[in-house]
Amino acid sequence: YRAKQRNFTSAPFDPDGRVLRFFPGGFTIWSGDPGAGKTTLLRQLACHLMHREHTVFVCSLEEAPDDVFMRHACTALGTENPSDDGLQWCADYWADRLKLWNYRPASGDARHLKIFAAIRVLARDYGVRHAIIDSLMCLDVPATDWEAQRLFTQALAATAELAGCHIHLVAHPRKPALAGAETDIGDVAGSADLGRKADNVLFVRRATN
Repeated sequence: YRAKQRNFTSAPFDPDGRVLRFFPGGFTIWSGDPGAGKTTLLRQLACHLMHREHTVFVCSLEEAPDDVFMRHACTALGTENPSDDGLQWCADYWADRLKLWNYRPASGDARHLKIFAAIRVLARDYGVRHAIIDSLMCLDVPATDWEAQRLFTQALAATAELAGCHIHLVAHPRKPALAGAETDIGDVAGSADLGRKADNVLFVRRATN
């Protein structure tokens, strides 16, 4: 039990894991209004994990792989205009630590079962311990089909457990929050099971000051 409790990774804003811990075989929901900074924060998380020698799978369904690599490099190097030497450093340092999704359907949404299969293979063959999926809105899970959403949650939880990795899923709120209103687990898009079965449900907000 103690060994299991010590086997966690942390976030860059809580490096010691005093508040937030990511355990193998679990999943975390990252929510928040558009533009709140979810993707930016997850880039920082990916860089933090790779710095701690974890292998990370980034499945962006909104950006091409070369753009994903470039944006992570900008995050790691702390500049919007990295030098050629800086980019080469990222390519060399991340060669065995960063896996990128390169499947973009010509039409329609990405097939979630194909992504889950990729996570299992990458965990088995390449030691991937964290998988980031951005986002639920781009997957082939109808927002109004609650049974499909429930089955998706089951498959997500099973994939994380079987792969032994932690899955980070971006899921937008059902509707924009009113100014000053507190969001809660019931505001996350998808089945209610998604929030109930998650290890963590995080809401990202921009500071108003």
